[in-house]
Amino acid sequence: MWRIRKFFPNLVRKIMVKEKYDIEISFTIINPPFEFSKDENVKKFAWIHGSIEDFMKDSQKRNNHRKHLEEVDKIISVSEKTKESIISVYPEYEDKVLTIYNGYDFDSILGKSNEVTDINIEKNAICVIGRIENLKGSLEVYETIKKLHKNLNKKYHLYFLGSGELENYIKELVKKDNLEDYIHFLGYQKIHINI
Repeated sequence: MWRIRKFFPNLVRKIMVKEKYDIEISFTIINPPFEFSKDENVKKFAWIHGSIEDFMKDSQKRNNHRKHLEEVDKIISVSEKTKESIISVYPEYEDKVLTIYNGYDFDSILGKSNEVTDINIEKNAICVIGRIENLKGSLEVYETIKKLHKNLNKKYHLYFLGSGELENYIKELVKKDNLEDYIHFLGYQKIHINI
């Protein structure tokens, strides 16, 4: 799909967008980014959910997104760290960047934390919740747990709740390093508050 988006952005837009909208929001971590409407009356927002420092190493990705961000009215970051990374890569767009934190319903979270789950979490456990990928530091977490086991003889359990591009690679490392009893992949969990 990304090749079609890259080489035929107008065609993809024609196939996928059937209506006219007042506001368009693009989740611009994808590469290449989805083509915006050419209608000047449409408000355009780029919503960035993670740090983008790795764009500094990839000029093609950086330049593709630069063109995309030229068109937007606002660039939304979900955290101060994300905002700082956007400004470090694209200082020329600093005035467009706005932070809107992911919303949380704390009453609902507290209520769900009392629900029973059939997942057994061992003592001395660390849970990583989210996509298993470079941007989330998944490999670094794994390497840290491995060092605790191998160098300090500290037996921590690591639970990954989620999936992503590094999942299979880390699973291979787990086997190679004989850590299957300590590294657990639980996949996506709809309710993970009580784990």
